[in-house]
Order: sequence, then C-alpha cells, then structure tokens
Amino acid sequence: MNFIKKVYSILSVQLLMTAVFVTGSCFSDSYKQFIVQNMWFFWVCLVVNIVLLYVLVYVRSASRKVPVNYFLLGLFTFTEAYLVSCITAYEDPETVFIAALLTAAIVVALTIYAFTTKTDFTICGGLLFTALMALFVGSILALIFRSRYLAIVISALSVVVFSIYLIYDTQLILGKGELKLTIDDYIFAAMNLYLDIIRIFLEILRLVSAARN
Repeated sequence: MNFIKKVYSILSVQLLMTAVFVTGSCFSDSYKQFIVQNMWFFWVCLVVNIVLLYVLVYVRSASRKVPVNYFLLGLFTFTEAYLVSCITAYEDPETVFIAALLTAAIVVALTIYAFTTKTDFTICGGLLFTALMALFVGSILALIFRSRYLAIVISALSVVVFSIYLIYDTQLILGKGELKLTIDDYIFAAMNLYLDIIRIFLEILRLVSAARN
C-alpha cells in the first residue's frame, strides 16, 4: 500500500507541474512569445527528454537510487511539461480545457476499472507493444501523405491503445496480475502512468481540435 501511495503522490506532482505549464501556455502571452522565439529550447528539451526516458527505463540502477532518481524524474517531467505546453500554446484555451476534462474522466474511470476488475491485463504487454508500433507507422504515413482523416483515425486508435496501457501499468503497480513491479520501481511506475495520461491527453486534444475546426 505504501508503494501505491508513493507512486500516486509522485504522479500528482508530475501532473500538477504539467498543468502549470499548460495553463501558462494558454493564458500568458509572454510565455507564448517565449515558446515562439526560443525554438532552440524546444529541441534541447526534446533531446534531454528522450535521453532521460532511456535512462529511467533501461538503467534501473539510476531509477532506484535516491536522490538521483528523483532528480532525473524531476528533470524529465520538466522537459515533458514544457514540450506539452509548446503544443497547447497553439490551441484555443477552451479546446485545451475540454481535452483536459475528458482526459481526467477517462483516467479516473480506467483507474477504478483497473483496481476492481479480475481480468489480468499484464499478460498483454507484447500485444500492446505491437499495436503501438502499428500506430507509429500509421502516424508516419499520415504525415507523409498529409491525410487529415487518417490522422484522426490514428488519434482515436491511440486513445484506445494508451487507455489499455494505463490499465496495464496500473495493474503492474497493484501487483495482482501475472506480472508486477517491485517496491523499488516507484519512479519507473510513476513515469509510466504519467506518460500514459499525457499521451491520452494529447490525442484527445487533437481529436477535439479537429472536431471544433
């Protein structure tokens, strides 16, 4: 139980930091101007984000060693929050709010389901990874052919896939399925949930934006 509390406490801080950045991108003209005029910072954050993601996933000694793990996760969350705010800066605040509200409703519902269902989703890791790769290829094709309709379909399917990923990662934390995380993997667990929620939010944002436009 302490493991679960620690994971969700860390996740709450991550989501709060992201909400601050997104709010700034929606309502602060000076922050929007900073984003537009400093694209170099976007690329720096993107590179740092990818490197930190690799370290936290594959270098478990780093993700388990205090206080190094907290520092790495904090820096990762900062870069991720900034990258997300760079996207929301170009969206209407109402669109962002609707997407955030829908995301919150989905996350709460799926978390309750993951806590209560007897179905074991932890055995679906391989299938989920395959679906993720298929979506990645589909996204590239949509970009190459500049197909708006294909992009919308990919976004809708992405919401489904990352929703299942959220259930999968939640059950890994609960430890009730065939696979589970150890008590030392709280940083890794929080990061997984955070990325699932962010991906769901971004895909819903794309869908809401497309519907409103």
